[in-house]
Amino acid sequence: MDELLRLLPNHPLECLPRRGGRTLGSRGILPHEATFFPPGRQPGSCWLTVSGKVRRLSFYTPFDFSSGDGRLELSRTAGRYDLIVLDAFSSGTIPLHLLTREAFELYLDRLEPRGALLFHISNCHLELAPVLAAQARDLGLAAFEWVDVRADGDVEKGIFGSHWVLLARSPQDLDYVPVAGWRPLDTSATTRAWTDDFSDLLSVQRWN
Repeated sequence: MDELLRLLPNHPLECLPRRGGRTLGSRGILPHEATFFPPGRQPGSCWLTVSGKVRRLSFYTPFDFSSGDGRLELSRTAGRYDLIVLDAFSSGTIPLHLLTREAFELYLDRLEPRGALLFHISNCHLELAPVLAAQARDLGLAAFEWVDVRADGDVEKGIFGSHWVLLARSPQDLDYVPVAGWRPLDTSATTRAWTDDFSDLLSVQRWN
């Protein structure tokens, strides 16, 4: 959450007038787990189900957790979210089914009218920005990226950079994005958008 507030200090989760509570959906808090914060829940307990066992967690802000495949879990809820955060793409093995056209159609269906999608795509092995750019291009989405490059000295201290992509239905939905740090994502390439029937990992492999 601290990183989210650093990237989007003026996000409507903080600034929009309350309309029955603001809602956040996140995927990837744990490897291959799904975490959603459904609308309409009362503050109170924090629960996480791992391997069939329900465990209670303590946070300074109460959340409701559900565990499972992120796309399947989202498809099973009728909730709408102001912001859906996907953070599941930092390893050498990524969940391709979260980056396909069909997945994006589901995400957009679960967003509030001014909702947005935030992807954390920092990865030493894969360059995933073109994958998201292709989806943004074909679906007519507004798209920005944040590339936080760290100096060698920082890396030696264990402080690494990060790469984020923010998408929404229209530029007006992202009018809260700070000028500093964010830039429009280049969607001009002719990269073929991934679907449930097509993906191309070799095209986004980092070879150096």
